[in-house]
Amino acid sequence: MRTYHRTRRRPYTLAVLLALLSLVLAPLWSVPAQAAKEAVYLSDTVHFSLQDVMLSAATDSQTLRFTVNLANDSEASIDFNAYGVRVSDTAGNSYSAQLSEKTTARVQPHKTQPFKYSSNIAAGLKVDDLSVVLFAWDAKEADYMRDIGSLSIAVAAADQPVTKQAVILNMDEVDTALPDDASVSFQPIGGTKVVKDGAWTMYVDLRVENLGSTGFKLPAALTYQLVDAHGLTVSATAMAGVDTLLPHQPVKITLQAPVGGTFTEDPFSVQFINKQTTTSNLIGTLSISDPTPAVAGQTREYPAANPNGLDLTIVSTSYAPLSDGVAVETTIKLTNNGKSVVNAPKLTGAFQLNSSGLSVASVDPASASAYISPKDSQTFLFTATLPAGVDIADVNFVLSEKKAGTTANTTVVQPILHVNLSGASPLSTPGAGTVFRVNTSAGPLAIELKRTQRLTLESDDVILSEISVRNESSTIATLPALYGGIALGDFEVKGKAIRLQTSSYLNPSESTTVYLYSKIPYSLEAEEGIIFLGEGTLQTNSNSGNGNGTTGNSGTTSGASGTTNTTNAAANTTVTPSQEWARISFSLKSDDGIPSIQKETAWSITDQGRQSDGKIVDARVFTLGTQKMLAVRLLQTGKEKRVGSIVPYTGYFEGPDGLIWTTKVTEETGRLCNGCAALSTLWVTLPDTVSNDWSGYTLVFGQKLDDTAMTSVHRYSLANLPGTLDVPVAHLGTYMSSSTVQNLDDNVSYNLGTVDLYPYTVQFTDVLAFKLPSAANINRYELDLKYNMAKTAPTIGGNKNRSLVIELRDLNDTLMKAWDLPFEGAGSLSNGDVNLVVDVTGNDIVHLSFPRVYIYEKFEGALRLLGTSLMSKQSQ
Repeated sequence: MRTYHRTRRRPYTLAVLLALLSLVLAPLWSVPAQAAKEAVYLSDTVHFSLQDVMLSAATDSQTLRFTVNLANDSEASIDFNAYGVRVSDTAGNSYSAQLSEKTTARVQPHKTQPFKYSSNIAAGLKVDDLSVVLFAWDAKEADYMRDIGSLSIAVAAADQPVTKQAVILNMDEVDTALPDDASVSFQPIGGTKVVKDGAWTMYVDLRVENLGSTGFKLPAALTYQLVDAHGLTVSATAMAGVDTLLPHQPVKITLQAPVGGTFTEDPFSVQFINKQTTTSNLIGTLSISDPTPAVAGQTREYPAANPNGLDLTIVSTSYAPLSDGVAVETTIKLTNNGKSVVNAPKLTGAFQLNSSGLSVASVDPASASAYISPKDSQTFLFTATLPAGVDIADVNFVLSEKKAGTTANTTVVQPILHVNLSGASPLSTPGAGTVFRVNTSAGPLAIELKRTQRLTLESDDVILSEISVRNESSTIATLPALYGGIALGDFEVKGKAIRLQTSSYLNPSESTTVYLYSKIPYSLEAEEGIIFLGEGTLQTNSNSGNGNGTTGNSGTTSGASGTTNTTNAAANTTVTPSQEWARISFSLKSDDGIPSIQKETAWSITDQGRQSDGKIVDARVFTLGTQKMLAVRLLQTGKEKRVGSIVPYTGYFEGPDGLIWTTKVTEETGRLCNGCAALSTLWVTLPDTVSNDWSGYTLVFGQKLDDTAMTSVHRYSLANLPGTLDVPVAHLGTYMSSSTVQNLDDNVSYNLGTVDLYPYTVQFTDVLAFKLPSAANINRYELDLKYNMAKTAPTIGGNKNRSLVIELRDLNDTLMKAWDLPFEGAGSLSNGDVNLVVDVTGNDIVHLSFPRVYIYEKFEGALRLLGTSLMSKQSQ
């Protein structure tokens, strides 16, 4: 008894089904009879023959595809529904065969009709083991099948290799206008199944060579179709490479076909059809036997019409979970192992999910050079962020080449390779000092974390990172809006990314600095963590913002990660993340990583537009009522080749008990020429309870990024502040006891000497105040002195909110008169002899012949006593 590998049905049911099938299968084409070495005859004028056999091996089974031709040279039509086909092996096993294409079942007189079949057979069988058995449906038989003959698969395959590496077609049979020698060789290069516009599409590259003696184009009647291992057939079109074929000059043509998710590509075949007005003839079949995904570590010949020694290596595939998805990357290297310079192809890529068909485009990398010299190579990094929760084993990376289209200003994207990420390795997080390359919308950039510091605020702390970004391409890059933040274990904080450079453009090999900071609770302990930085889309909002944010160019702020906003002078803006560039690990030093600096020790600011040198030139204590004011003066000198900007500074004073006071700043704004200088003063007014011991006080300062953060941070100790003179107590609102002061009744002048009030030096000599003879009830006094003021250097801001104050006081230090005099400009003293006359009134004034003189530096309303006429009689 035969063994059948198929489902048995009752004969009448099967006959009815076959009859219905013949009605459904509409005519597609008729094929003229072709010669065959074997035939099974029904009569002298009707016979069956076998052709186009192909055996495709799979893991557990094989697929046999073949065509049965029914040649009817009789005068009556033949109904193929009366007959059937099965496959048999030498062991007596039988396998059912299924029609793989629609066609008419009724063969007209003097016509030959092909019937294409597909059959799944046992693995390991060879063509010599197989035959096609033809039978007639017969209810008298036990299995309803009456065998009428068999055809050998081996005989049918004798003149056509089962695994076809090339097919040669005579084009003059497709287009009679072509020369007789217009034959063409088609060889498979490869096939790639990708997602295009949300649908699965198969791309097939073929190497095509004109074997004739004259050039011609492939005829329009030559059409293509793809047939998978299960007989699924789809039409294909040539999308590229269909120009004139020159004799013996191979070209690459690419076929594309929408195949759907069920099309199996391992393997499949390309069928060549001669499609005329009334007939369509199969004239050749080409097996595409190696479309399986590549994996990391493999090297393949770059798919080109003429192999030129260019090899393609899948260097690595990696992934890393992110807060908003999964980062994936694939590194591809092209190596020229040939002897000639080759053009570097323009590559693009996408990551696709096989289960859902989702495709996420990678940022296109730029080629380092338009050419690749022999033995040289170029490396391309493709990155993307996939939705959270994806299975990496379900991800394929599709590599494509971009070429100019046949019409102006068009581009054709041709997939050439797909790489499975099932073996992708987790991405390691680089640390500070590691330079790595990332592809962005601005092109390839090199990212390096320079340093990370923890800064203190009055209520929170700030973790600030300085990141170098360098343009790695050969063209100008336009940097997009940026976002970022930090991750401290499970604690993740969106932050603010700031660029101080006023231009968004980066020349080739030019670098810029991105400052990234995030606020954290001051009580949170952190020794290490990860920063993340990426690009997004800048959006302007109508509502006001707060909290952490990100910035675009020119140091303006613009929201963070699309969730929180921050407001700048122009508008409230938000950055919606589109691509994460990098995750970089950092560690914090135990001493917070802030370097100490001494007076007159220079530092440099290198941010474009702010390039300058800075140093501390002075630090003083002032008195404001019952409070003390600390003031530290910074001098900056412009170093920009063109006119730069005055660098704004900010910081905080830190007391010995850990208390923090944010500085106020007195400075000018605007432009700063090369070599020009500007003065900034950082100051704070301390509570009444603070002592005069400054040994434990420090100033932490840096160039201002915004109202929260600073960079280029330094620490300056106030332990060595110069000694100060007490401001008269009476001036503070109380009277001194007359027994504690010295009455000056003699004519004694006072010399203050030279005082350094950077950027000024002032000198008061022969200072004498005395009462003038005057009419009754008039107390008139004159102050004489010699004054000399010199400015050490032209400095912007040296005079801002700052002046000299000269006071006359009586025996009880009660104020009689005060002159508030700017250092320069309108109202300032002229160098030389100075004579000031004033009439003093007041019932509480104790008039005397020689009133006391006090001279101060005044800053932001606070006073610093420079000297007094009492100093001529008593020490400071």
